[in-house]
Amino acid sequence: MSEFNLKGGVLIIGSLWWDPSREQWRQDCLNLNEIRNVPLPIRYGRLSGPDRRYTHTMVFSSDCKTALGTGLVITFKKEIKNFNQLHEQVMALMAAEMKKSPEIDRYNWGWGMIGLAINPTHQLENSEKKSTCQCKLPRLPATRIRVTN
Repeated sequence: MSEFNLKGGVLIIGSLWWDPSREQWRQDCLNLNEIRNVPLPIRYGRLSGPDRRYTHTMVFSSDCKTALGTGLVITFKKEIKNFNQLHEQVMALMAAEMKKSPEIDRYNWGWGMIGLAINPTHQLENSEKKSTCQCKLPRLPATRIRVTN
């Protein structure tokens, strides 16, 4: 297995941050001493049911041009050394989001998905991590994403 050293983190909006049932995931996986607020194009979406106390779901929206919301970027506690460790982080995040162990082995499901963004500076010719980002990370199947109105 190819080794690499990548830092990772999660962009959080909504209940991944405030829901008590996700506290264990936050404590186990995230460095809660390194939290950054970031402006994001988010708005309230559909109204949840009684199990979510009729709160609104937060969604990303291309309609939010100037009235931006605030999300959180929180780093993982552990550095990512190989694809299996990256996969473990993704599956833990999915379990927190779904509130159960995922029964699928892909990074999207009926109402959500996981995205991966590589720091653009790692793609530059003089970056020591260029070969890692181009060669060692396996090619994941492309998934469609749609930003709703």
